Amino acid sequence: MVDVLGILGMALLLGSFTLSAAATVNNSVRDFSTRWASLYSLSNFIGAAMLAYYAYALDNLIFLILESTWSAVGLFAVLQKMPLRRKATAPSPPE
Repeated sequence: MVDVLGILGMALLLGSFTLSAAATVNNSVRDFSTRWASLYSLSNFIGAAMLAYYAYALDNLIFLILESTWSAVGLFAVLQKMPLRRKATAPSPPE
């Protein structure tokens, strides 16, 4: 089961990287960033998190550090792309 998790994580990371590289090569970076940036960041985060768990299961410290860092950066990117929800504030009473 752990190997399946590792394979799926690897597929997510490589797939999102390939799509990003293809968009760059085809000069459609603007199109890529507006349509797919959130999905790219999310798949990077999920894939790296899966591989971090895989590295933990294998007891491979170097791989665990690499994938944990990649996962943290991916999570940061996902959070940056999320719309902020602010509390509605009541207007100030007139003086």
